Amino acid sequence: MDIQRFIDDINKTACVLSVRKLPDGSFGDIRIETGNSAYIDSVRNTPGMKETEFIPGRPYTRYLQKDLNFEDFTVRSAVNGRLLHSCVHADRFDFWINSTWIPMASDEKDVYYCCYAMEIMHHASAEIMTSYSPDITSGVLNTCIKLHRTNDFIRAMTDAVNDIRKISGAQKCGILLVDHSSKECVIIGENGAVSSEQNAIADSMGRSLYETALAWKDDIAGSDCLILKDEKTLEVIKERDPAWYSSLKKFAVNSLVLFALRNNDQSVGFIWATNFNTEDVLRIKETLELSSFFIADVAANHSLLRRLEVMSSIDMLTQLKNRNAMNNRVDSFVTGESRYPDSLGIVFADLNGLKAVNDNGGHEAGDRLLRRASEMLMSAFKGYEIYRAGGDEFMVICASVTQNELEERVKQLRVLSDSSDNVRFAVGFALESGDIDIHRAMILADERMYADKQEYYRRHPEKKSRHT
Repeated sequence: MDIQRFIDDINKTACVLSVRKLPDGSFGDIRIETGNSAYIDSVRNTPGMKETEFIPGRPYTRYLQKDLNFEDFTVRSAVNGRLLHSCVHADRFDFWINSTWIPMASDEKDVYYCCYAMEIMHHASAEIMTSYSPDITSGVLNTCIKLHRTNDFIRAMTDAVNDIRKISGAQKCGILLVDHSSKECVIIGENGAVSSEQNAIADSMGRSLYETALAWKDDIAGSDCLILKDEKTLEVIKERDPAWYSSLKKFAVNSLVLFALRNNDQSVGFIWATNFNTEDVLRIKETLELSSFFIADVAANHSLLRRLEVMSSIDMLTQLKNRNAMNNRVDSFVTGESRYPDSLGIVFADLNGLKAVNDNGGHEAGDRLLRRASEMLMSAFKGYEIYRAGGDEFMVICASVTQNELEERVKQLRVLSDSSDNVRFAVGFALESGDIDIHRAMILADERMYADKQEYYRRHPEKKSRHT
């Protein structure tokens, strides 16, 4: 066969791949025998290629990182005569690759060929992503419905893990969700969320969950997933990540498919299945591949809602809880949503001289003063609820506090303030027990704080801005 003429007649980016079966039954390097002009141009012009000069017959690893998923598909197509399809977003590229492997005839003993054709897409195609087998599509769709049927995020993810394990026939399945901004992670298994202290996977490697996530990203090596189905592929991980290889051996993991979860080109975690029938690896891959879209979307939305919730309740300048959070907390006591403790202390602290600092030094100087004041409040009232009520006003809610402890905390704040060059607080506090009324305590604490402020400005009239 004139393979060059054959490949030139394909109007998509395409090449011919070959693989040789070795005497021991294993396979040698996968080589790119030739490519059409579109393929050669892609080698020359695609960012991320290791080499840009195309030479026929070279191993594909001269141009790309070793990709176990790509190798598995190539062998299945060329050797086993399978027509295969995949649509992936490899981490090493900023686009989707819609790929097809077509087995080709060979007149050479122990040398097998397939045609690899691909097209670049900037977004996932719904039509392509719904072309899975009906039983996989039906099963994953049912999982998707469950993901959106409850507001309990952890429960929804736990149900998804169990469904995916059943669909794929794997022994175990799990999800690792990653928040890169906070470097916080959570593992969700078949019984719910697993705390980092209880996570044997990371512990066995001497890593945190976040360090595990970063290592897995490197282990996938720029592909969309990692498929380990025999000792040969496990040996690749032994070279890439010896600690993880040892962990896999320790927990008797003989096969694994690991998929990166991505949403809008951002990593949100991983999903995996272990110890399955390796003859059914394509079914496992398709199940996790399709599931990953829905799980990544739900996880990203949950993370966004959490960030919005934080933004709506946290003062961005001081990182204290804001007035909105304070009002909600007070309302929860008034409506009975929150039960009153045995005693309740209320502290109002007003930052003296903020307006003068703003007038003389500008708002940047005022912002620095507010941040320093908030640090003092967090030090003096550690363990209690601190709010920036607005402007230069702060409120502290001290649950189950004694009179002596409340007075001592206020004293600590005054000592910290007196040791500072420019932070001065006017403070008022009130303590209620028995028949508690939070509004009554707030009014009394505010009156005492106002009196303290008036006394401060009486003694330091130069600190009072003309706008006060």
